[in-house]
Amino acid sequence: MRQRLLTAAVLLPIGLVILWFDPWGVSAAALLCALSAGMCWEYGGIASEAGAPLNRIERGWAALAAGTAALFGDWVGLLALGSLVPVAFKGSVDTFLKRSSCVLFGVVLFGWCFGWNGMRLHRLDGERWLLLTALTVWICDSAAYFVGRYLGKRPLAPNVSGRKTWEGFAAGFAGAAAAGWLAGAWLGVIEWKAGLGAGMIVGLVAPMSDLFASALKRSGGVKDSGALFPGHGGFLDRFDSFVFTLPALYYYWSWLSNL
Repeated sequence: MRQRLLTAAVLLPIGLVILWFDPWGVSAAALLCALSAGMCWEYGGIASEAGAPLNRIERGWAALAAGTAALFGDWVGLLALGSLVPVAFKGSVDTFLKRSSCVLFGVVLFGWCFGWNGMRLHRLDGERWLLLTALTVWICDSAAYFVGRYLGKRPLAPNVSGRKTWEGFAAGFAGAAAAGWLAGAWLGVIEWKAGLGAGMIVGLVAPMSDLFASALKRSGGVKDSGALFPGHGGFLDRFDSFVFTLPALYYYWSWLSNL
């Protein structure tokens, strides 16, 4: 617990600085590319443990495609197909379907869902959209974690994760709704009703995104996707809640702007 809090105390200010002091969008774009590539690389390791034996070249090629898709998401189809080149020329034909399916899925999941929709959110109105999203997701995760840890009794999805509870889910939803309302007003992005709606979307989607990542890890028989962040695991462990949340919020913001 202490290590987890210390890591969060270091990473959170760094992330906020990168997003806030970024007048040309360079550091935010670099961050999204790096995270997309890092999560796709770790996912490749999980896929290998789950029966799709991806080698380092195949994993690296997929990670490169995912990182590039964060900048050029409209080309995600071509990038995903390009990531199959080493799969087609390396490895056993017997595992080709498993390996190619996992590579394509990883590029779309982390390059398009996470990276490209994060970039599109950033382009809507600069750093404020990503800051609102980050703050709301982190508060949702933190509220769910602490309430679930100390007060949780009823498992949310015991076949996927025994640590997640309905009490934690309710706390995360309430925390996200409050955070969206307050952060929207503070950052001046949207009015309080729209911010409340954004927070409620986060409160619903972020836990599902987290559970999806947990299911991926369980299928590969691993507890953490990596060990880069002490107490938090790897890229996917730390940013799994954003994978489905970023596209959900992008389309929510787009819908608001067309009203």
